[in-house]
Amino acid sequence: MVPLLEWMILGHRPAPRVIAGILVSFSAVAWIAGRGTWSTLAALSIGRGELLVLLAVACFALYTVLLRYRPAEVSPLLFIGIFASLVANAI
Repeated sequence: MVPLLEWMILGHRPAPRVIAGILVSFSAVAWIAGRGTWSTLAALSIGRGELLVLLAVACFALYTVLLRYRPAEVSPLLFIGIFASLVANAI
């Protein structure tokens, strides 16, 4: 998700090998989640818990992308605290 957000926010295009790595990773996760069959994968449903995990991953990816803009005088702990506070208020 970090390369996706970097592309959307900063305009940085991921390298072809990064895209290949993402595709291989997604294929492996789909294979494991579907237990090797397409019918099992197609029968899976997405619940509230999965959406919350996806939201958490998106928030952490956004934090990772914005980390390069952290002022040097702001401690990393304070920066993540402020970011978490902003995200919590936005939700």
